[in-house]
Amino acid sequence: SELAADDFYQFMSKYWWLPSVTLNILMFCIGWYCGGWRLGVSLVLGYMAQVFIGWQITWSVNSITHMKRFGYRTFVTKDASRNNHLVAFFTFGEGYHNNHHSFPKSAKHGGYGNLDVNYQVILLLEKLARAGKVIVAPKLLVPQPVLVE
Repeated sequence: SELAADDFYQFMSKYWWLPSVTLNILMFCIGWYCGGWRLGVSLVLGYMAQVFIGWQITWSVNSITHMKRFGYRTFVTKDASRNNHLVAFFTFGEGYHNNHHSFPKSAKHGGYGNLDVNYQVILLLEKLARAGKVIVAPKLLVPQPVLVE
């Protein structure tokens, strides 16, 4: 693909760790300069905690939303995907995973009446002419019954 051949992405694929290490060194130096080594260490630990929490939230989409007791299904799919309001809250709409598995090309995953911040951002990008050909599954625009299993 074009991305795989691009020099920048080849560099980033090889040196994926460089931006994080560089940012940590920079934050430590700024912290040390402004308040000593304790502030420098605190900034680095704060960054690491933020990355850790971000990873956990991201991974929860493919773990929690595939557990039978943590969510509900609106559409029949071949997998165990579920919609989970709490995961959707922390991932700005990605927690509506059953909807995503039902309509993977749809920009909207939240379904009718659900907050889907990611979809709202996509709509804004469309209005700013930064996104085109936005696809939305019509079934996600009208109320759907929850499946009883």
